[in-house]
Order: sequence, then structure tokens, then C-alpha cells
Amino acid sequence: MVAILLPVISWRSGGPPPSARDSLYVADEDDKGNIVERTQRAVAGAAQVQQNILQITDVLTGIVVPVEKVKFALTGEDPFTSAVFSGLVMIISVMAGISLQLLILFADWGLLRPIVWLLGGCLLMPQSCRQVLLNVSL
Repeated sequence: MVAILLPVISWRSGGPPPSARDSLYVADEDDKGNIVERTQRAVAGAAQVQQNILQITDVLTGIVVPVEKVKFALTGEDPFTSAVFSGLVMIISVMAGISLQLLILFADWGLLRPIVWLLGGCLLMPQSCRQVLLNVSL
């Protein structure tokens, strides 16, 4: 999990601060003022990284909360909500299966192309002609 989040953290934080990139090696002539400044910059950089991690955590939490709510509803913790969601999923899957089976059946019979042409032709007609067709068919 950490290996997945590290690129996101480094991308959001913009990498190490420029001062840290410049001071990868210890210089020969270090005075106390320079060390204090570098320490302060390092602490400020560490605080910025912590702030970026908190922001990323907030974003990920905002993404995960709706997913967890749906998971909770589908797992059966609340029987009524679980039954409603299961029923909806079943109805949608049955309708999709019937639609696909009809599509395959029409393609096997060679009726798919004429049906598409008929529907396309009706949709391209002016509104008055479509109204006449609806009145005749009813």
C-alpha cells in the first residue's frame, strides 16, 4: 500500500525542496549560521511534506467514503437497503441480458440491419411525418 502511495505523495509534494537538492553532500566549510539555516529549512520542508501528506489523506478519504457506503449497503448489514440494491442490480442485469440476447437473435435471423435502417429512417423524418406514423400505427 505504501509503495502505491509514495509516487502520489512525491508528485503532490513536488519532491524535495531545492535547498535539500543542493545540499546532498556536506561542504568542507560549515559555520554555525549555515547549519542553523539549513536545519530550519529542513524542518520547514518536513512540515510541508507532512502537510502534503495530510492533504492527500483528505483527498483519498473523500474518494473512499462513498465506496465504503456502497460496500456497506451491498454487504447485507442493513437488510432492507441490501435487498433494494440487490433487486436493482438483478433487474438491470436481466434487462441487459435480454437486450443482448435479442440483439444476437436479430443478427442471427438477418433482421438487425433492416431494424437499424427502419429506426434510423424514422428518426431522420420530420416531426410531422413521425406524428402521422404514430397515429397510423396506433
